[in-house]
Amino acid sequence: MSDNKRDIHQQVIRRATTSSEVSAFEQIKREDEIGEYWSARELAKLLGYTLWQNFERVIAEAKEVCATNGGDVARLFVAVVKKSRGRDATDYHLARHACYIIAESADGRKPQVAFGPNAVTWFRCCSV
Repeated sequence: MSDNKRDIHQQVIRRATTSSEVSAFEQIKREDEIGEYWSARELAKLLGYTLWQNFERVIAEAKEVCATNGGDVARLFVAVVKKSRGRDATDYHLARHACYIIAESADGRKPQVAFGPNAVTWFRCCSV
């Protein structure tokens, strides 16, 4: 592994864990009366997406994969509207399995996706 890739790898590992070794994916997990979910906007940042429009394409692809495989898209990818800088902004409350499909669909060239702790592995551990 080149020094540059090793540095990127170490940055990703530091970013994905804290001193108590709690995964960054666990840190952004939320719960409501329905159960656990992840904000798509927060997940996008962890996966290295700086533009929401680019991540929306990944979400759209993941929703297609889910539907093709008989998944309940409406239950796994819940669209919500939040205020962002005074304007309405779309977000999604994502079930763990939706996060797994998104991680599988994400750009593998991004260090945050390619190097561990890996989102695919983390979300797969308990995905239904």
